[in-house]
Amino acid sequence: MFFLKSLPTEAMISRHRNDLGETSESEILEVLTELRRASQTIRSVDAYFSDHGLSLLKFLILIVIDRESGRDWLQYSEIADRIDVSKPVLTRTISSLVDSQRLEAFGDPSDKRVRRYKLTQSGQAELDGLMAGYFEVLLRAHRDT
Repeated sequence: MFFLKSLPTEAMISRHRNDLGETSESEILEVLTELRRASQTIRSVDAYFSDHGLSLLKFLILIVIDRESGRDWLQYSEIADRIDVSKPVLTRTISSLVDSQRLEAFGDPSDKRVRRYKLTQSGQAELDGLMAGYFEVLLRAHRDT
């Protein structure tokens, strides 16, 4: 997360520009501004999901399974490939989604060691109910910048 409310000025950046090469102060300021906007958007998204009893990570897991084309499930390793969190965090979060009956876990018929996960009916309904609000949060954040 990015926590600066007041960004450095171009003059301040200029004082530290020895290692910037051809990069201008305004380019650095532009990147810092983008980081702040992204941070503010993530905070808004976090608050939205928190109000609905979810975390952003739980939502992302539901999304990556839901968007899968041609099937309604993913293996643990496929979820891990699509979401950038540590495996212990992912494992705990998936377990929480199974415990809350948002996800169903089942085995692979050809390899009993492999776990597959799919949205339950209630998980799918919850996700469907959240999408419009999620898009609205994103659009509001975009418009406010």
